[in-house]
Amino acid sequence: MGIKNIYSKKNTLRKILSIYSLVFIGIICFLFLLLVIGFHYGVRHDLYTFANHEEKQVEILKEKIISSQNFNSTWVPDNIGYIQLNNENEVINSNMKIEDQENALDYLDGKQIPFSKGYFSKVVYNNRVCVFKYRIGVLYSSDWANAHLPRAESLFIFIIALTLLIPTMWFAKSVTRHIYKDVLPLQKALVSIGNGDLNIPVPSSLSISEFRELGNLMDHMRVDLKATLEELWNSEHKIREQTTQMLHDYRSPLTVARANAEFMKEDLSQLTLFISDKDKEKMNENLLKYTEAIIFNLNRLEEVADRLQLQLSNENNDQLVKEPLPLDSLNLKINQEGHILSEQYGNEWKSQFQDTDDYTTTEESAIHQALTNIILNACEHGHSPQSIHLTFIVSNGKAEYKITNSGSHFSDAALVHATDKGFSEKKNYTQNIKGVGLYFTARVIRENGGELYLSNTPEGYACVQVIIPVVKKNKGLKSQ
Repeated sequence: MGIKNIYSKKNTLRKILSIYSLVFIGIICFLFLLLVIGFHYGVRHDLYTFANHEEKQVEILKEKIISSQNFNSTWVPDNIGYIQLNNENEVINSNMKIEDQENALDYLDGKQIPFSKGYFSKVVYNNRVCVFKYRIGVLYSSDWANAHLPRAESLFIFIIALTLLIPTMWFAKSVTRHIYKDVLPLQKALVSIGNGDLNIPVPSSLSISEFRELGNLMDHMRVDLKATLEELWNSEHKIREQTTQMLHDYRSPLTVARANAEFMKEDLSQLTLFISDKDKEKMNENLLKYTEAIIFNLNRLEEVADRLQLQLSNENNDQLVKEPLPLDSLNLKINQEGHILSEQYGNEWKSQFQDTDDYTTTEESAIHQALTNIILNACEHGHSPQSIHLTFIVSNGKAEYKITNSGSHFSDAALVHATDKGFSEKKNYTQNIKGVGLYFTARVIRENGGELYLSNTPEGYACVQVIIPVVKKNKGLKSQ
């Protein structure tokens, strides 16, 4: 329904609601006016009567009986019930039903008759009594209408309800439709912003000023959010570049330190000039051990730096390209590092490697670092002396590393949560796991298509099992 100037750009929500409310009230008044006119028309043309019509008929009838001291049944209208009694309360004449006669007698005895059973009135004349039964309510003039149509009062209530309902439905639909025309563009704009699309402006050509202001605020928010995100993206890129440069600078002194350690190893024989042969041998042995440990740890740090730099230099930070890695080559490094780490912590190193020409598609530095971290954790925890035992087999297209620590075991909580981020137990190692280290180790292994499992052996030793995919078949088993 169109209303002149309702869509003006200067409209406020209050103005629109006021206009629709006035129209709504006008429609209600008009319909009620028609209802009143129709009611008076019906009364004037005897289509129905007023509510007290029968009561007035009874009063007229009573006056006629009293004035004449006589009763004639022909005087009684068809819609009025009567019962005529003598002075001994015997029924002389009646047009009432048996139930109504009983109610009339109860009325004469002074009993209260419910309104639902009708209204009663009596007149005494010439030692006789006549009781009339009548109704109070709007009635049709036609007996047929009273018998077959809904009661006039009910019909009037229905018409009044309909008079209110139709304008109310129009008002609700019209106001909702008008407001929804402005709400819908705002809703679509919010969905776009929620989906991260910040390039679509929020519509500003809305008909309601409050929604236009809201749209302008949302568009300012969109612009500010876009600028903030772009600034964050630029900052992230800048930090990535700075971190890459830092790692480059970090690797340089590692290279120098490793070179000096290697020079020290080569020149150990020059330190024997003033040392006895027995002391020289012991010193050489210790210095060689310590020097190898220095070189080993410097290599590990450099390997970590290489991996971080490779990840940070990847623009999209997507999964890095993984070159096929010979398992024998990886196992050689792991076995050497296991020897060095175990000796450094005063532990015995045992290993058993299956001879294989298989390859793995895992990222070399990542899986190498993960396995080294597991061995280091096994060396660092427990009670020395202990033995660190590593076994390697290939079966059903999977390579399995099993690392056992004879000096410790996993607690029940650690078996379930040790690979969760932030897990730790502040007790001795029989109840303690480096949760952060195992969390990142497990994540690296899973990112490379492998799995990590924690368990305790039947002897009660902590055991870590790593399974990674392979791309070739296995050979025999050999001990080292």
